Amino acid sequence: MKKLIIILFVVVPVLLIAVGVGLYFSINWITKNGVETFGPRMTRTEVKLESSNISLLSGKGSLKGLSIGNPKGFKTENAFHVKEIRVAMDVSSILSDRLIIEEIVVNAPEINYERGIKSSNIKTIFGNVRALSGKSQKQTTTVGKGGSGESKREDEKKVQINNFIVKNGKVNMSATLLRGNNVMVSLGEIHLKNIGAGKEGKTASEVFEEIFGVMNTAITGSVAGVERPYSTGAKQAFEKAKEKLKKWFKK
Repeated sequence: MKKLIIILFVVVPVLLIAVGVGLYFSINWITKNGVETFGPRMTRTEVKLESSNISLLSGKGSLKGLSIGNPKGFKTENAFHVKEIRVAMDVSSILSDRLIIEEIVVNAPEINYERGIKSSNIKTIFGNVRALSGKSQKQTTTVGKGGSGESKREDEKKVQINNFIVKNGKVNMSATLLRGNNVMVSLGEIHLKNIGAGKEGKTASEVFEEIFGVMNTAITGSVAGVERPYSTGAKQAFEKAKEKLKKWFKK
């Protein structure tokens, strides 16, 4: 009888705590691993997350140190970095066919906008995201009894984000564009609601495409006023340099 009491009051609680700790670390390991695996597939750049700290009980927590690297050919350290992202999710939806995230708050992101010869780093990343999302939206065709083709969508877990907020963002325009001068502009607040909340829902790649599309538009709009005069000046400087080279080669 004594042994049974010891098992009930000592061993069982210890086991429950151990299971709880295991589940806690599992959800955070899955989140970190998911970001660093799924992110590079979408952006075709390096994506790093320092840590995930989400409670399995409340579904609330934070992601720390998220950075998105630049595509090849761009010189700045990264395209995007944020110290902390606050997250609140519906824990009961984790095992369902649609993951419901109540809120994501991206506070004070630092964005490096670098204008290349043909495009910017942000636009290039968005192009990569859109290309992969387009592939994920392709439908497979099966032949029915009557011989007619029937479209069937691949079975992917859906994601719904009720509130996605970006605030206090800063966009740093690169020295390449501004001929040695750094210019920082503010990024206006972004608030998207009910992403993927429709009946059919949206896959993770479709949700990411929608978010990054809005980010691309907001960032481009923020730098437009500063970029225009410098772009014109850069073209004029390039033409002058080209003429000098022509004269030098003629000598």
